[in-house]
Amino acid sequence: MSDAVVDVRDAAASRGIRIEHRDIEGHMLWADPRELSRAVGNLLANAVRHAPAGSDVLVTASHRGDDHLIVSVLDQGPGVASEDLGRMFDVGWRAGSARTVDSDSPTGPGAGLGLAIVRGIAEAHGGGVGARHVADGFEMSIVLPVGEPAAGMR
Repeated sequence: MSDAVVDVRDAAASRGIRIEHRDIEGHMLWADPRELSRAVGNLLANAVRHAPAGSDVLVTASHRGDDHLIVSVLDQGPGVASEDLGRMFDVGWRAGSARTVDSDSPTGPGAGLGLAIVRGIAEAHGGGVGARHVADGFEMSIVLPVGEPAAGMR
């Protein structure tokens, strides 16, 4: 997780966004650390790109039952339209006006690949992705099994 945070630290700082974490330590799972860092980094970059300037982005980890770990990134932005939640992890999908960034953003406008890469990494590990509106903003998550590695990861 720390590598992913380092990768977006400058972009976050330039917008006055603070990246915080909760309940990250102490979780174990079978995963390619480089790819997991890339997936979390893509979620963080997306959150930093679309969070209101001067706000917080929160990274958390929690267990779903005994067999899955959920790593979530919560930003205080408005998120995407509800009808787009099922498409936002598709290759080439780009947000509408709710997630449009101004041209001065240090993270750029995005190419519509970052979230598709997150989904591909999660699925390669036997997991999945999700996004939802919550009381504090917009949350994107990676859900990963904590048991034996997926067949392609052995």
